[in-house]
Amino acid sequence: MDYTQFRNAAYRHLVSCKQLLKDANDSKTRKDIKDRLCLEIYYLGGYILEAMLSYAVCSSMNIIGDVYQSKPFKEDAKRFKVHNLNQKYSYALQKGCNGLRNICFFQKKHPNAIIQNLFSDWQVKYRYENRANLSPDILSTYIGSIEGVYQTILKYYTR
Repeated sequence: MDYTQFRNAAYRHLVSCKQLLKDANDSKTRKDIKDRLCLEIYYLGGYILEAMLSYAVCSSMNIIGDVYQSKPFKEDAKRFKVHNLNQKYSYALQKGCNGLRNICFFQKKHPNAIIQNLFSDWQVKYRYENRANLSPDILSTYIGSIEGVYQTILKYYTR
């Protein structure tokens, strides 16, 4: 797998989230379906960040060829292939991804505490269950912030 597939997956998830938001905001969509759509948006949002952090690491380290044969994957798999976004961010900084400093959610907290908490709570026990604060309005802001991180990473790490 080439490292650019991380970027491609993140883009695919971002496009999906935007469409899911449209569907969740449609007045004809039943409440139970809206709730499922909101959970899916939340779920995919974290994977956008995870994929883009992987993309930044691979780009920064000039990995060419199969990522699965690269040093980060083979020697640091427990640190590179992790679903904890803060750990993955710390690993990226250790690998020289200084363009990630002060991006939203990590060292620079989101000004809206609810949005920051969505990011902070993106872990197994919350990714797979309905949450009371997952409304289309909140998730629209959340995905907008994630898109900002996505764009920043593209700016610094596209060769």
